[in-house]
Amino acid sequence: MTEPETAEPRIKVIDRRRLIDDSPPVEAASQVVEADPEVVPDEAEADDDEAEDAHLPSVPELLGFFIAELSMRAFVNLGLIANPATGLVAADPPQARLAIDATAGLIEALSPHLPPSERDELRRMLGDLRMNFVQRAGASPAPTVISS
Repeated sequence: MTEPETAEPRIKVIDRRRLIDDSPPVEAASQVVEADPEVVPDEAEADDDEAEDAHLPSVPELLGFFIAELSMRAFVNLGLIANPATGLVAADPPQARLAIDATAGLIEALSPHLPPSERDELRRMLGDLRMNFVQRAGASPAPTVISS
């Protein structure tokens, strides 16, 4: 004897999510497109690539950003300003020295690409960091935490 088959209702799932461009969904396998090395992009595509590159910062701009970030970190690690994340003033001379040395290397690499006024400003800032380090490092050789 066979058991009677119970007819389970079949559920049909319809994906009603809309894509931004309202185009029908595309199968994942059909999305892979291999570039033909013999095909040269037309001028419109080349202009689009240049427009995308225009939004990327140049290497000198990136170095300027890193210099600013590292110098700020040196000030924090010297205990001259509070850590923006914690609000605490903490001195950590080894970390400050590393930040100052890295800042000096970046300034040296960037200097040939800067006008004299900006180069002098960066060198003045580096001198200030080094003087603060000499003044602070003798007073607290180990990392210390000072509550604000």
